Amino acid sequence: MECIEAGPAYLSDLIEIRMAFLRENTGEAADTQQLRTELAQYLEIHLGYDLRAFICPEGESIAAAAFLLIGERPPTPNVPNGRLGTVLNVYTRPELRRQGYAAEAVGAAEVCARQEGVSCLVLQATALGEPLYRTLGFSPDPSGDLPMIKRLE
Repeated sequence: MECIEAGPAYLSDLIEIRMAFLRENTGEAADTQQLRTELAQYLEIHLGYDLRAFICPEGESIAAAAFLLIGERPPTPNVPNGRLGTVLNVYTRPELRRQGYAAEAVGAAEVCARQEGVSCLVLQATALGEPLYRTLGFSPDPSGDLPMIKRLE
């Protein structure tokens, strides 16, 4: 199993996997042409800059993906250098779940975050994903400021 960083050549694939994630988590109404257009514009600007996308190819399609949004904010005890990574859109095609793809994609995002000097990773876990994130070292943030956190220092 291999996970790679997706560049502009994967734009349509990233849109499709994001739409699958949204449909599954918020319902069919989430998949609109307007949202697809806005997402394409967002990805064209941010992909490879402050947004990184990691995919696990499987045959001619993508088995899983994880997005990493890197931002900066004033330092806090949880984010001592102010560099925060938000893990988004972790998604595995239903027929390929529980085979390690999501863990691989999140792991690739973590490697990137470390290389970029990110202090910690945060994410909003779904009920389906929470057990996986716990095994990867994420835990509820006791301050209540962040849904889940994984310190990288």
